[in-house]
Amino acid sequence: MPVKKTTKKDNETKKENINRHPDVIRLKNEHIRELNRFLAENRFYAFEGGEKFDEGMRKLGLEPTDTDKIVDVGGGAMRRDKVPELKALIEKQGKELREMKKALRGS
Repeated sequence: MPVKKTTKKDNETKKENINRHPDVIRLKNEHIRELNRFLAENRFYAFEGGEKFDEGMRKLGLEPTDTDKIVDVGGGAMRRDKVPELKALIEKQGKELREMKKALRGS
C-alpha cells in the first residue's frame, strides 16, 4: 500500500483542529483570565497623569515620584520588579499549552 505524503495543508488542518479542541479552548480561556487578573493587580492606566497617575502609583505601593520603578507594559504602568513574574507566567502558560497539545496529538 502506498504511503500518503503529508502536505503543508494537511499539517495546517491538524493545527487548526487541535486549536479547536475543547480542552485547548478551556486552557486558553483560563490563561486569559489568569493573565488579566495579574495585570489588573499589577498595572494601571493614567493617560492624563495627575490624580489618576498618583492613585495608580499608590495602588502599586509606590509614591508618585517613583517613576524610575515603573515600566510600560501594554500601554499601562507596571512595577519594574513585577516584570520577571509576568514573563514567568507567560512562559508557564506557553509550556502548559504546548504540553496539552502534545498529549492530545498522542506524541
